[in-house]
Amino acid sequence: MKIEGVVENILTRSVNTKNGPGTVYTAIVNGEEVDLGFKKEYEVGALFSAECEKKYGKWKPGASVSAPHVKYGATSGAGGRTHMGKPFPLPSEHGDNSIIRQNSLTNANATISAYLSVAKPAGDLNDTVQDVLKIARLYAEFSSGRMNDEELSEE
Repeated sequence: MKIEGVVENILTRSVNTKNGPGTVYTAIVNGEEVDLGFKKEYEVGALFSAECEKKYGKWKPGASVSAPHVKYGATSGAGGRTHMGKPFPLPSEHGDNSIIRQNSLTNANATISAYLSVAKPAGDLNDTVQDVLKIARLYAEFSSGRMNDEELSEE
């Protein structure tokens, strides 16, 4: 079951482990208790979205927990939001843009590969490369927060 929403509360409980005492965290999301285990990855007010499964009577997130965990109402000095102390939308000169560009290019390649597996290319290799770069730029602009939903629907 996909659980999405704002973290309403974080509950803690102490447990004994083979390495000594530890703390287990549980997030309350839309009234559902989601077991986070030993990692407190969320704060109250953060966005949560994950496919969860019921294990031992509790919801546990699968491997596809969404990121970023942006708090509602948290703002940067530039008027945007922040995530882990970093501005969002990400300024074009920020160092994290290289990571976004690499990920966008990888995902654009995967998108074009999936498309070409069911369709014949309309042009030559150069046209395909240009299509990959165009999609990569679109992904990077959206991922960095510099493109909003309205601009995306116009593309």
